Amino acid sequence: MKESDLPPELVSCIAFHGHLCPGLIIGYHAVRAALPRLRQGRARDEELVCITMSDSCAIDAIQLLTGCTAGKGNLIFRDFGKMVFLFLRRGRGAKARGVRLAMRPKILRRPPGITTPADREAAAAALLAVPPEKLFTIRAITDYSIPGRARIFPSQPCAACGEPTMEPRLRVENGKMLCAECAPEPYSRG
Repeated sequence: MKESDLPPELVSCIAFHGHLCPGLIIGYHAVRAALPRLRQGRARDEELVCITMSDSCAIDAIQLLTGCTAGKGNLIFRDFGKMVFLFLRRGRGAKARGVRLAMRPKILRRPPGITTPADREAAAAALLAVPPEKLFTIRAITDYSIPGRARIFPSQPCAACGEPTMEPRLRVENGKMLCAECAPEPYSRG
């Protein structure tokens, strides 16, 4: 597939991600389906939120095209292992409206024989030809309890390593404030 045959925003996604693959196309299609339904463009700040239930390649396209990022706190990862994406517009209160996209089951089956970059690109090209409405079950969300805007916390040094750590992430162990990396493992019954 030649770059000149691709939409410019997809070319930008490929440059950001590093290669063309089916996961990137899934994220590209998710954004193409969601933003027009929300009458929303790329986020400048935190007015748009994406909650993703997968850490797949799709997230790179979503970040680039929506402006939702982990650093701004408006890209939220919930590790459910599902190709499900919620795109939400903040309202005036704690509720938001949005759209939920879930991959249709038959789309998720990986075709046999994808072993080389050329195979991956061919699979991506085939997926690009599928309209987003055929890839996803799309449902409107009218009243979702959206997470609050990103908060900035002061940092304190860990008593063991000395590295600055956000205060809410420190743990008290034997009267000392320790980061999660230095604190002993939590008790488990194994």
